[in-house]
Amino acid sequence: MSVYGTSQRIIWFLLGFINFFYLQSTYAQEVIQSNRKTANACVTSATCPTNAFCEHNKLPTEFGQCICQEGYFIVEENKIKKCHKVANNIGEPCFYQEACQLSFGADSECINGTCQCKPNSHFVPKDVIGEYCKVSSNCIGKEIVCRSGKCECPFTSHTNANRTYCHRTIQLGEPCSSNEECIAEHSMCHEFCICRAGYILNSNKTGCLKIASKLYDDCEIDDQCLTTIGCSKCGENNTCICAKGYHDVNYKCFSSIALGYRCDRNENCVTPLSECKKGICYCKEGYQRFRMQCSSSSNKMIISQLCSIFMSALIASKLYDDCEIDDQCLTTIGCSKCGENNTCICAKGYHDVNYKCFSSIALGYRCDRNENCVTPLSECKKGICYCKEGYQRFRMQCSSSSNKMIISQLCSIFMSALNLIKNDILIVFAY
Repeated sequence: MSVYGTSQRIIWFLLGFINFFYLQSTYAQEVIQSNRKTANACVTSATCPTNAFCEHNKLPTEFGQCICQEGYFIVEENKIKKCHKVANNIGEPCFYQEACQLSFGADSECINGTCQCKPNSHFVPKDVIGEYCKVSSNCIGKEIVCRSGKCECPFTSHTNANRTYCHRTIQLGEPCSSNEECIAEHSMCHEFCICRAGYILNSNKTGCLKIASKLYDDCEIDDQCLTTIGCSKCGENNTCICAKGYHDVNYKCFSSIALGYRCDRNENCVTPLSECKKGICYCKEGYQRFRMQCSSSSNKMIISQLCSIFMSALIASKLYDDCEIDDQCLTTIGCSKCGENNTCICAKGYHDVNYKCFSSIALGYRCDRNENCVTPLSECKKGICYCKEGYQRFRMQCSSSSNKMIISQLCSIFMSALNLIKNDILIVFAY
């Protein structure tokens, strides 16, 4: 068999596999969602009917399709698509047969405005999730199955609070349609599953941690402290403390400024009995500087003030100035440190925008200003970091290309095929 023939068969096989997989997954999705699709095109959920959300296609496109929320089904009234609630119990009010039959099967119907069993049939109560069963038909809800003698949700879903319904299990950062789908504790749905207000992602982005409200609150990671307490960190005892170069004054962190250095306020002056006078930390009236402390002794005041003039020349004025210790940066540049290259850089959890340090906020999380949003081509809209107009979120980045994911996947497949061709050619030449 020729190298050309082998390579051609490999490429045709790969293309056929891709086509088959896409058609199968598309068909399965249509069967599951068929009684919930409204056929309305949408960009966001706000443009969909009541009790519906905007679901975008698997292959990213400009528009999505409105889908009724779980527990609702689609009907057309006066040529307008609407989402009506599915009945949960026999005897509940109904307007359409589907409200009954989607919950209780084909032997139920809507009679005189309530869900009832058809003649010559009767209702058998079904067990809720977690109770004992013999077969899946014993369990309430079409997706609930009998596994190991108990009613359980499928592996890709989880139960609601009443144990009567299975919601899709959506992890943090993934697209969602309702709060119930977000599996992480203290999470919510905002187009994507994110942490609720007052919570922040843990270090491996799988859970939500409570944001500290003040110094010495419990913590696991620095971001719990940094979100509300500027220039702080999570200490060794798992409580929020001031970061290096800062000190605590009334549960707030202020940059620690020694005697003779530039300051903005009295709280900066870390030396006991000192205060900020005309932008410099001096000893308070009645006290004099002696060996970098404030003392009532008067014989060292002149020497200490002369030293402060020379030492002030060593303080960095902006980011990327030379430094040897953090204090050279912290004195004038908030939330900064002296980096490995002996230049002033932003501290962990902060980034540089026009030579100033701002807290780094990822897509989908709460922000105060555009400078917080660290992802390229993102901005702060209504207190949340979003991609700018004309760009879409893809793998936590903002991209203008709608087919980037498809291209990257196809490229990897064709590269694999080319490697096989290369190997075949090498084998032929080896012979």
